[in-house]
Amino acid sequence: MNLILGSIMKSLLILASYTIDKIGGEVRIGGPAFFCSIGADVLSWEAYIIGSLGADFSCKVPYKGYFIKTPTTIKFEHVYEAAGQRKSRILTREITVINLPRIKDMIKKHYSSSPIVLSPVMHEFDLSVVEYLVDKYELVAIDVQGFLRKSDKNGHIILAKPNPELLSIINNATIVKASLEEYCVLKRKLGRIFIVTLSDRGALLFDREEKKKVYAPAYVVKGDPTGAGDIFISAFTIKYQETMDLAESLSYANALASLLIDGSLFPKSYLSCGRTLEIPKLLRKNIKKITTLLIERKENILRRVIKSGELIRNDCNK
Repeated sequence: MNLILGSIMKSLLILASYTIDKIGGEVRIGGPAFFCSIGADVLSWEAYIIGSLGADFSCKVPYKGYFIKTPTTIKFEHVYEAAGQRKSRILTREITVINLPRIKDMIKKHYSSSPIVLSPVMHEFDLSVVEYLVDKYELVAIDVQGFLRKSDKNGHIILAKPNPELLSIINNATIVKASLEEYCVLKRKLGRIFIVTLSDRGALLFDREEKKKVYAPAYVVKGDPTGAGDIFISAFTIKYQETMDLAESLSYANALASLLIDGSLFPKSYLSCGRTLEIPKLLRKNIKKITTLLIERKENILRRVIKSGELIRNDCNK
C-alpha cells in the first residue's frame, strides 16, 4: 500500500511467518511477518512476505506474500510481568521447517534490489535459506530471536546458543539484531552492523567495519510491546537503505516502535482476527498524523544519541 501520494513504491522482502498470539485471554494475529510489514507500510514501502501459514489460520492476511501451507499455525501464549519482561509458551507441537528449494524461486521473483529481512519465529527456516540469503544478496537483516528459541517439556520458551555453523553464516549478514537477553546468550556480536535492543533504554549499535558505536535512547511510552522488535528491524533496515546514516536509522526504529507500543498506529483491538484487514486502511487514513508524530519522536531521540559507550558491558552479569 502506497501511503504517500506521488511517492515511488519501494519493496521490502520479508522472510518470516504469521503467528497466533494469546495475550491476557485475547487471541490476536502476530508474528514478524505481520509486524515487519506494518513497519514497511508506515514508511511507504511495499512488503512482500515469504513464510509459513497454518491451515487453521483464521485471520485475514492484510499483506501479500507466498506462504508454505503447514498443518498448524505457530501459536504462542505471552505473559507480561510487572517489570515488563515477557514469558512465552509455545502451543504448537510441531513446526514445519522451510528449506531453500521450496522458496528459492519466489525469492528470486520478488527480489528487486531491495533489502531483505529474515526473522524466523522458531526455527522455521533452515540453514540453507540463511546461507543463500547472506551469500547472494547485498543488504540482509537478520533477527536472531527465532534461531535461539527452544522450549522445555511444558512448552515454555528458553534461549539456547545456535550451532557454530549457523552463527558463522549469520555473521556475514549486513545487519543483525538481538535483544539484550539474546545477546547475553550469544556472548558475541554478529554481522557488520550489530544492534542490541534494550527495551525502555533504547538500542545500542556496533558497526564492525567503521568501528563505530551508536546509542539511541528509547522514546519511553506505556503499552503493549508485542511486535516492537519486529517493527524496529524493518524500520531500521528501510531507513538505513535510504540514508546509510546509523544514528538516523536507529532513531527512526526506536520512534516507530514507540508508536506501536502506545497504540498511536492503531488500537490493539484491531489485532483480533476479524479486524486485521482494517489496519492498512486505518494507517492510510491517519498517515499524516502518524508521520508527523513519527518525525517528532525521531528528532527527540536523535538529539539524545550518543556515538560511543559500553552500555551493556555488565548487564549480562546481573
